[in-house]
Amino acid sequence: ISRDVDSMLAFPTSLRALRTALYYCPTLEHRRHIQTNLHLERRIQYLGPDYQIRQRTLMLRDIPHLYLGSIPGIHDCSLYIFFPRLWQEDFKFTSLTQEQMLRFTDHAMWESISQHVPSDVLHHLPSSYRASQHKAAAYSQEMRTGPSDQMHRRSRTYLLQPQFLGPIWETLTQRV
Repeated sequence: ISRDVDSMLAFPTSLRALRTALYYCPTLEHRRHIQTNLHLERRIQYLGPDYQIRQRTLMLRDIPHLYLGSIPGIHDCSLYIFFPRLWQEDFKFTSLTQEQMLRFTDHAMWESISQHVPSDVLHHLPSSYRASQHKAAAYSQEMRTGPSDQMHRRSRTYLLQPQFLGPIWETLTQRV
């Protein structure tokens, strides 16, 4: 018997499930959006046009989501956050808007990180969505003049140690 496993999906309810660190990506990574049909569906609740809570089954790619980062030590393992209540009947999801990303990063994720990460680590992270965009643009420019692709990728992500992930997630879910 032979097996060929080329992918795995897990749906943890907390970042505490990560036993290793997280390379957090604070910018929109359009190339990382789930665009293909993974043949997986999830039942979601959303607010209908009549402001009533409704349910619907959607493909994963159609549920608003955000690439949060990658897990070190596991080749090409991506971590996503899904926002099912942002789904709208008359709107095809392609990406979070800049405004949604700014609100999530500045008013939820950054606030959660800054409460639980020590200042000696915190000062290495961009303090806002706009700052992360500027930093990513600077690294992209630098990339064109020299550093390797791996350096470029690492430069736009920030290592969050596992002991901080559970508390960050708990604060984040209270804020969202």
